[in-house]
Amino acid sequence: MNKLSAIGEMLDDSGIKGDRLYTVSESISTMTASIEKINSRIETDLREIENDFNDIVDQCMNQGKRMYLDLRMIAASSKAHIFAGKPQTQMVKMDLPEEKEISEEASRVSIKTEIEQGANEIKELLRSGAEEKQIQKRARTIVSSERLLHKYIRQESIKIRVYKIDMNSANSVYKGWEETLTQSSGAEKFVVFFSVVLTLMNYTRSSAGLVSKNVKSVLILDNPFGKITSAHLLKPMFDIAKHFNVQLICLSDINKSDVVGCFDCVIKLVIKAQNLSNFEIMTHEGNERIEHGYYKIMNGQMSLF
Repeated sequence: MNKLSAIGEMLDDSGIKGDRLYTVSESISTMTASIEKINSRIETDLREIENDFNDIVDQCMNQGKRMYLDLRMIAASSKAHIFAGKPQTQMVKMDLPEEKEISEEASRVSIKTEIEQGANEIKELLRSGAEEKQIQKRARTIVSSERLLHKYIRQESIKIRVYKIDMNSANSVYKGWEETLTQSSGAEKFVVFFSVVLTLMNYTRSSAGLVSKNVKSVLILDNPFGKITSAHLLKPMFDIAKHFNVQLICLSDINKSDVVGCFDCVIKLVIKAQNLSNFEIMTHEGNERIEHGYYKIMNGQMSLF
């Protein structure tokens, strides 16, 4: 506006010598060139913003898809032999659509819409002077893996079902996660939780590229047999561990044959008093294959870890 006013003044100023129209024309040309440069820079900035936005959508799309594929892999790998003579049973099932049912185009539109709405929310927070902590929290929610998963599959909830094992195979059925928590015995819930934990351990190893026949994991459990001593539940528990190549080290005072028979190596620890001393030592009975270690405990109980 200032430049246009200056040109108007030049046209009205009769004191300007020479070709007044030529001078005004030169000024207009200079102003036009300047405006074109500004417009070009704005167009470049807008293209970069659009490219950045599309990159964000692409990354969110990939994350949503990765979460979907990982969940399918987690569920599919949660298998174990429950009943003799029958195929493996998938312990965890998730209500996820099949890959062929997912439209990449529709998923992209769904995620793009979510990001656009989220961007507008962030703008409003910035305009209102919201705290940086609040803005970052909202931004993390918008692009959270859980949210992107739901937008990718265009499904607002995912139903999880787990296999409830019964002594009679005819009574073994899939139950919803909530039902399992409220309608199962402690032993039944333990097997479900155990299968979920080992499935997630396997997923963590595979995502790190550590899955092979030669790679093993070790899980140390403190008295896991307080509630689970029945053979029909112990068998799938150890079969799941074998399936995922996990060695179980269990600390327990239960010597029931159903429990002890599940282990290749059983070490019975005993406390013995030392001769002519007030000190006691912890040693073992009936197993000479283990290596010996001696620890002096000072001022209290020693922690295992």
